[in-house]
Amino acid sequence: MLALTALALSVSGAPVDDAAIRAWVRERATPVRTVEIVPDDEDLTPIGKLAENARVFALGEEGHDAREFWKLRNRLFAYLVEKKGYTAIAAETGYGGSIAANDYVLGGDVDPATAARGVFSWTPGAYAENLELLNWMRAYNARRTTKRKIQFYGLEMVGCMRPDGASLLAATSTYLARVAPDHTRDLRHRLSAMGPTFNRAAYPPLSEEARSEMTVAAQDLVSLFERNQKPWISRSSTKEYFENYRLAVAARQFAANLRMVNQGRDIADAETLRWVLEREGADGRVFVFAHNMHITKWRGQPDDPLMLHSSFGELTHDYLGDRLQSVATVFEGGDGRDILGIFRPANRTYRIAPTIEGTANALLAGVGSDRYFLSLKDDGASPAASRWLTTPTQFWNLNTPDQDTLIPSAAFDGIIFIRSLTPHVPLAAKPLQPEAFPCEPGVPER
Repeated sequence: MLALTALALSVSGAPVDDAAIRAWVRERATPVRTVEIVPDDEDLTPIGKLAENARVFALGEEGHDAREFWKLRNRLFAYLVEKKGYTAIAAETGYGGSIAANDYVLGGDVDPATAARGVFSWTPGAYAENLELLNWMRAYNARRTTKRKIQFYGLEMVGCMRPDGASLLAATSTYLARVAPDHTRDLRHRLSAMGPTFNRAAYPPLSEEARSEMTVAAQDLVSLFERNQKPWISRSSTKEYFENYRLAVAARQFAANLRMVNQGRDIADAETLRWVLEREGADGRVFVFAHNMHITKWRGQPDDPLMLHSSFGELTHDYLGDRLQSVATVFEGGDGRDILGIFRPANRTYRIAPTIEGTANALLAGVGSDRYFLSLKDDGASPAASRWLTTPTQFWNLNTPDQDTLIPSAAFDGIIFIRSLTPHVPLAAKPLQPEAFPCEPGVPER
């Protein structure tokens, strides 16, 4: 608390007045009645006002291990589709895995668990909350009254706890062998040779010559697709061509990511979102779901020049402006499950530690309500609230022991507070353990 107070004093010249800020929040906040999809969605109207003029509405989660964040995602997306004309969801998941999820929502004969894994491929196994999202989308698309089918996209190059781009190369090589076996033999050999080192662990020891070859081969792969669009579509299908083309683009992004010391995720996500918006067309509107620190429109600039300097939200905001609206989620406590097994034993439920004093979480928890939405627009805020909105403050991150320092009104357009969290519900009785979790397979063979 002392450190945060000192930071606030240095920026604003006045101490943080928690009581005054909470009084402003109580006056301004609107209740969020439930995280379940229900017919009565009147409580979401204030959030809808933010989203109705946006091209992209981004909802962040303050950690990946909470059922309530995913249920809220489902409810908000359903509301924005039904009431605000949103046409797609783009999520923090690997593009390759998202193909099965999208095939499923479009009515395809896809195993539900396989589809659910594609909704968030950074976690092992499939979860009920993700299947709930896909089942709602599938049912919406099957309605007689639906004029335009909604789509599911993955924004990530490859969604895997041990980032490895080999699956991208393997999938595209299989496609090349089918549509142009003779013409692509040399490139497929190059891709096969680089596969074992096309990952974060094996890249650092490589020579500069090997690294350059990797970058060039990934670019050659994309160029080959672009030069042969017409003949390859005729030998497969438009759908297959573009799915594999985007896997090739993801491979190029991954090669660049390795060059950037693994700081290219947000850059790749922003690039992929631009493609999603292009694909959705002028009338398309996209709901984005990712971690708070990906959708933030402001983050402090690191001293280390090798560290990422911009978030996905910042990069997107630079060209969309107010047509991007970002809403973060904030929590107080509850139960969690470290699905990835990074900080605790994998897939074991644990009690979340008490809220850390001095964080935005503690401030918002003191308001009294268990679940509410707060607009961060500084329109007539009290002096104390205005200082808080424009002063760096710490947000508690469920997935790491560290806090994220953000300026609330610069980072987000709104916050949804949820007091208590519970773990996701796995579809399988015994969730897949992280050490057995492979990277996504890419395009399913047909």
